[in-house]
Amino acid sequence: MRIVRWCTPTKLRRAGRTWRFPICCACMIRNAEIADFPAILDLNLEMEQYLSPLSEELLSNLHGIAVYHRVIETKRGEVAGFLLALREGAD
Repeated sequence: MRIVRWCTPTKLRRAGRTWRFPICCACMIRNAEIADFPAILDLNLEMEQYLSPLSEELLSNLHGIAVYHRVIETKRGEVAGFLLALREGAD
């Protein structure tokens, strides 16, 4: 199942959201794919002071057990963010 949600700047303003990354015209929330890993690792590295270090091997393992792993993709095809969630007690 592919989850796709388009979010336009107008919808973001109506929701009262401000974002720290540029949204060109619209963005899409979709399932993360292995091809997204380099961008996810780069994003994580940029914010590593607030997050945990993440290697490609660890990301691959987490991706395999995640109950929710999505990316925000801009209209330009760039990954602007990600969310990876695990069930409580996941190893």
